[in-house]
Amino acid sequence: MIGAGAAGLAAASRLADAGLSVRILEARDRVGGRIYSLHEPRLPVAIELGAEFVQGTPAVTLDLAREAGLLLYEPNGSAWRMANGRMQGASTARHGHNALFEALATRRLAADCSLAEFAQCVQTPDNDRALYWINAYDAADPSEISARALVRQHRAEAANHEDHIFRLPLGYGGVLAGLHAALANDAVVCHAIVASVAWTPGQVDVTLVDGRTFSAERIVVAVPLPVLQHDIAFDPPLDEKQRAMRLLRMGSVIKVAAVFDEPFWWTRDQASMGWLETGSPAFQVWWTTYPVIAPVLVGWCGGPAAAELARLSDEEIESCAVRNLVSLFGRRAERRLVGVHVHNWQADPFAGGAYSYVGVGGLRAQRALAQPVADTLFFAGEATEFTGHHATVHGAIATGYRAAAEVLAARGTRGAAAPVVRHTPSG
Repeated sequence: MIGAGAAGLAAASRLADAGLSVRILEARDRVGGRIYSLHEPRLPVAIELGAEFVQGTPAVTLDLAREAGLLLYEPNGSAWRMANGRMQGASTARHGHNALFEALATRRLAADCSLAEFAQCVQTPDNDRALYWINAYDAADPSEISARALVRQHRAEAANHEDHIFRLPLGYGGVLAGLHAALANDAVVCHAIVASVAWTPGQVDVTLVDGRTFSAERIVVAVPLPVLQHDIAFDPPLDEKQRAMRLLRMGSVIKVAAVFDEPFWWTRDQASMGWLETGSPAFQVWWTTYPVIAPVLVGWCGGPAAAELARLSDEEIESCAVRNLVSLFGRRAERRLVGVHVHNWQADPFAGGAYSYVGVGGLRAQRALAQPVADTLFFAGEATEFTGHHATVHGAIATGYRAAAEVLAARGTRGAAAPVVRHTPSG
């Protein structure tokens, strides 16, 4: 397997449970992929520089959290927005674009188009806010994201009750702990950056950038879209996969967690503040940990604005975030600042962005990307989720389970022991 993120660990745990010998090649020095939890002893919650919220009520995620004994809570704080230089109460930010999406859901499109093109044809009071939040929440360019795919996505979100979100105070990484624990101690090989995959039906040979090689009968590839598209050479090439990937896009996100000596923003008027919509292209929203009280504000910059900001160094991004906070809260934000954590997902060589979205004309691209090749190559990861749950952890986990089922079906067994993965050291 390639990739020890949520999808890779999910697939590996299912295959290990079925008695197969599993080896995961992971480029990082840790498991989790785009789940990246930091723990500061003085804080009552984990700092999440990657995935942070459980979207809705997905059984795959909630079951793992329950098995791990993890607490979840709903961040039900009030929403605020900046208007004319002042903070004002606002409706929940994610619901501000409903009018445009209601129009999109009820109109039959003769051909796919971008959301920006659709918005030009249908004027609603929420158009500007809808495009703003597609930039931020979907980390997408409104001029590129597929309108038809958005209809499918929002129907899936409604079925999953994604008007509710939940946070894990001990960290999202705990959800994956049970999956990791199901594997043998030496199952995950870290610092294993894959350069190439040579394959014929029933045989796979993987070469790392440092020259090490691994061989197996089958492989599950569970890496982010840009890594699959640009960083791993397949021999023979996967032309159909490349065609599918050209119809998909990777969203840009930068997350910043600012830690203070106290939660100074909890004043009498803003005691329950959960979200602050800034109106700024840089860091469109900041959120608190409410109802848990912690001196942390999390800043989010998504979409084309994040792609621009990503050109800066982490130090410059930090300075930009602090300036943004000062513009919102005054100089006290700077005075009370203890530290800042930054993760630029575009600059992360093993991610290349935060999560995927569907480009115009790409409604079938995710399904094409997910299809196994010659009962030998199998694919998982949020970009291969084709029912509207891409860009989510539960979607990624579900694709891992799906890929594992495909491997077992290809072997014609659900529990027989697999051949041992062979490894040849470099040199």
